[in-house]
Amino acid sequence: MKMRTVGSLAILDFDIEARATGYGDPRWVPQEITAIAWSWIGDERVVCHLRCNGAPRMLARFRAVYEKANIVTGHNIRKYDLPLVNAEMLRFGMTPLPATLTQDTLRQITRTTGMKRDQDNLGKLLNTETDKHAMSWQDWQDAYAESGWGGVRKRVVTDVVGHKQIRARMIEDGWIKPPVIWRP
Repeated sequence: MKMRTVGSLAILDFDIEARATGYGDPRWVPQEITAIAWSWIGDERVVCHLRCNGAPRMLARFRAVYEKANIVTGHNIRKYDLPLVNAEMLRFGMTPLPATLTQDTLRQITRTTGMKRDQDNLGKLLNTETDKHAMSWQDWQDAYAESGWGGVRKRVVTDVVGHKQIRARMIEDGWIKPPVIWRP
Protein backbone atom coordinates (compact mmCIF):
# COMPACT_ATOMS: atom_id res chain seq x y z
CA MET A 1 0.00 0.00 0.00
CA LYS A 2 1.35 3.39 -0.96
CA MET A 3 1.62 6.03 1.74
CA ARG A 4 -0.76 8.96 1.29
CA THR A 5 -0.33 12.42 2.74
CA VAL A 6 -2.82 14.98 4.01
CA GLY A 7 -1.20 18.27 3.16
CA SER A 8 2.40 17.38 3.92
CA LEU A 9 1.54 14.85 6.69
CA ALA A 10 1.46 11.07 6.39
CA ILE A 11 -1.25 9.95 8.85
CA LEU A 12 -1.51 6.26 9.70
CA ASP A 13 -4.73 4.85 11.18
CA PHE A 14 -4.41 1.45 12.85
CA ASP A 15 -5.99 -1.06 15.19
CA ILE A 16 -5.00 -4.32 16.82
CA GLU A 17 -6.88 -7.33 18.11
CA ALA A 18 -5.52 -9.35 21.01
CA ARG A 19 -6.41 -12.28 23.19
CA ALA A 20 -5.57 -13.31 26.72
CA THR A 21 -2.80 -15.87 27.17
CA GLY A 22 -1.07 -17.72 29.96
CA TYR A 23 -1.67 -17.24 33.66
CA GLY A 24 -4.30 -14.65 34.48
CA ASP A 25 -3.55 -12.62 37.61
CA PRO A 26 -6.86 -11.03 38.70
CA ARG A 27 -5.25 -7.57 38.34
CA TRP A 28 -3.48 -8.28 35.06
CA VAL A 29 -4.03 -10.60 32.12
CA PRO A 30 -1.14 -11.32 29.73
CA GLN A 31 -2.10 -10.72 26.10
CA GLU A 32 -0.82 -11.37 22.61
CA ILE A 33 -1.63 -9.46 19.45
CA THR A 34 -3.55 -11.59 16.98
CA ALA A 35 -4.08 -9.04 14.19
CA ILE A 36 -2.91 -5.59 13.13
CA ALA A 37 -4.66 -3.57 10.43
CA TRP A 38 -3.76 -0.15 9.10
CA SER A 39 -4.66 2.36 6.45
CA TRP A 40 -3.28 5.73 5.44
CA ILE A 41 -5.66 8.66 5.80
CA GLY A 42 -6.68 9.55 2.25
CA ASP A 43 -6.49 5.93 1.03
CA GLU A 44 -9.43 3.51 1.16
CA ARG A 45 -7.27 0.37 1.24
CA VAL A 46 -6.66 -1.43 4.52
CA VAL A 47 -3.73 -3.79 5.11
CA CYS A 48 -4.18 -6.59 7.63
CA HIS A 49 -1.61 -8.99 9.06
CA LEU A 50 -2.48 -11.93 11.29
CA ARG A 51 -0.38 -13.59 13.99
CA CYS A 52 -1.19 -17.02 12.52
CA ASN A 53 1.04 -16.02 9.57
CA GLY A 54 3.99 -15.18 11.85
CA ALA A 55 4.05 -12.71 14.73
CA PRO A 56 7.56 -11.27 14.11
CA ARG A 57 6.70 -10.67 10.45
CA MET A 58 3.41 -9.00 11.43
CA LEU A 59 5.21 -6.71 13.90
CA ALA A 60 8.05 -5.87 11.49
CA ARG A 61 5.61 -4.89 8.75
CA PHE A 62 3.67 -2.68 11.13
CA ARG A 63 6.85 -1.04 12.39
CA ALA A 64 7.91 -0.22 8.82
CA VAL A 65 4.73 1.76 8.14
CA TYR A 66 4.63 3.24 11.66
CA GLU A 67 8.07 4.74 11.12
CA LYS A 68 6.92 6.41 7.87
CA ALA A 69 4.00 8.17 9.57
CA ASN A 70 4.08 11.75 10.81
CA ILE A 71 0.99 11.04 12.95
CA VAL A 72 -0.44 7.74 14.13
CA THR A 73 -4.13 7.60 15.00
CA GLY A 74 -6.58 5.09 16.45
CA HIS A 75 -8.99 4.50 19.33
CA ASN A 76 -7.28 3.98 22.71
CA ILE A 77 -3.89 3.56 21.06
CA ARG A 78 -1.99 5.57 23.68
CA LYS A 79 -2.98 3.36 26.64
CA TYR A 80 -3.57 0.01 24.92
CA ASP A 81 -2.50 -0.61 21.32
CA LEU A 82 0.92 1.04 21.28
CA PRO A 83 2.04 -0.32 24.69
CA LEU A 84 0.89 -3.81 23.66
CA VAL A 85 2.77 -3.56 20.35
CA ASN A 86 5.88 -2.60 22.35
CA ALA A 87 5.40 -5.56 24.72
CA GLU A 88 5.18 -7.93 21.76
CA MET A 89 8.25 -6.39 20.17
CA LEU A 90 10.24 -6.89 23.37
CA ARG A 91 9.07 -10.52 23.64
CA PHE A 92 10.42 -11.17 20.14
CA GLY A 93 13.72 -9.39 20.79
CA MET A 94 12.82 -6.39 18.66
CA THR A 95 13.53 -2.73 19.41
CA PRO A 96 10.56 -0.83 20.90
CA LEU A 97 8.66 1.66 18.77
CA PRO A 98 10.05 5.20 18.76
CA ALA A 99 8.10 8.17 20.08
CA THR A 100 5.64 9.65 17.60
CA LEU A 101 2.80 12.12 17.29
CA THR A 102 -0.54 10.46 18.02
CA GLN A 103 -4.17 11.42 17.86
CA ASP A 104 -6.23 9.06 20.01
CA THR A 105 -10.01 9.37 19.63
CA LEU A 106 -10.58 7.96 23.13
CA ARG A 107 -7.84 9.80 25.04
CA GLN A 108 -7.94 13.12 23.17
CA ILE A 109 -11.68 13.70 22.83
CA THR A 110 -12.84 17.00 24.25
CA ARG A 111 -13.48 16.66 27.98
CA THR A 112 -16.82 14.94 28.66
CA THR A 113 -18.68 13.13 31.39
CA GLY A 114 -21.71 10.88 31.29
CA MET A 115 -21.08 9.78 27.70
CA LYS A 116 -19.90 6.36 26.58
CA ARG A 117 -16.81 6.96 24.45
CA ASP A 118 -16.13 3.50 22.99
CA GLN A 119 -15.72 3.26 19.24
CA ASP A 120 -19.08 1.63 18.51
CA ASN A 121 -21.00 4.30 20.44
CA LEU A 122 -19.05 7.17 18.87
CA GLY A 123 -19.74 5.75 15.42
CA LYS A 124 -23.49 5.68 16.13
CA LEU A 125 -23.45 9.12 17.75
CA LEU A 126 -21.61 10.62 14.78
CA ASN A 127 -23.73 8.74 12.20
CA THR A 128 -20.76 7.15 10.44
CA GLU A 129 -21.30 4.65 7.64
CA THR A 130 -19.36 1.71 9.07
CA ASP A 131 -20.55 -0.05 12.22
CA LYS A 132 -18.15 -1.86 14.50
CA HIS A 133 -18.28 -5.59 13.72
CA ALA A 134 -19.78 -6.87 16.98
CA MET A 135 -18.47 -10.19 18.29
CA SER A 136 -19.61 -12.17 21.31
CA TRP A 137 -17.23 -14.33 23.33
CA GLN A 138 -18.36 -17.35 21.28
CA ASP A 139 -17.87 -15.45 18.02
CA TRP A 140 -14.24 -14.85 19.05
CA GLN A 141 -13.74 -18.51 19.90
CA ASP A 142 -15.18 -19.52 16.53
CA ALA A 143 -13.10 -16.89 14.69
CA TYR A 144 -9.84 -18.21 16.15
CA ALA A 145 -10.86 -21.80 15.39
CA GLU A 146 -11.58 -21.12 11.71
CA SER A 147 -8.88 -21.54 9.10
CA GLY A 148 -7.43 -18.18 8.08
CA TRP A 149 -9.09 -16.30 10.96
CA GLY A 150 -11.56 -14.54 8.64
CA GLY A 151 -13.71 -13.26 11.52
CA VAL A 152 -10.68 -11.74 13.26
CA ARG A 153 -9.62 -10.10 9.99
CA LYS A 154 -13.12 -8.69 9.45
CA ARG A 155 -13.21 -7.21 12.96
CA VAL A 156 -9.83 -5.45 12.80
CA VAL A 157 -10.37 -4.16 9.25
CA THR A 158 -13.84 -2.75 10.00
CA ASP A 159 -12.41 -1.11 13.13
CA VAL A 160 -9.89 0.78 11.00
CA VAL A 161 -12.48 1.75 8.36
CA GLY A 162 -14.95 2.90 11.02
CA HIS A 163 -12.30 4.72 13.01
CA LYS A 164 -11.21 6.75 10.00
CA GLN A 165 -14.81 7.93 9.61
CA ILE A 166 -15.14 8.71 13.34
CA ARG A 167 -11.89 10.68 13.43
CA ALA A 168 -12.86 12.69 10.33
CA ARG A 169 -16.21 13.63 11.91
CA MET A 170 -14.57 14.45 15.26
CA ILE A 171 -12.15 16.83 13.50
CA GLU A 172 -14.98 18.35 11.45
CA ASP A 173 -17.13 18.90 14.57
CA GLY A 174 -14.26 20.11 16.80
CA TRP A 175 -14.45 17.14 19.20
CA ILE A 176 -10.79 16.13 19.23
CA LYS A 177 -7.66 17.78 20.54
CA PRO A 178 -4.51 18.19 18.40
CA PRO A 179 -1.96 15.36 18.13
CA VAL A 180 0.48 14.88 21.01
CA ILE A 181 3.72 12.94 21.38
CA TRP A 182 3.45 9.35 22.60
CA ARG A 183 6.58 8.04 24.25
CA PRO A 184 7.24 4.37 24.97
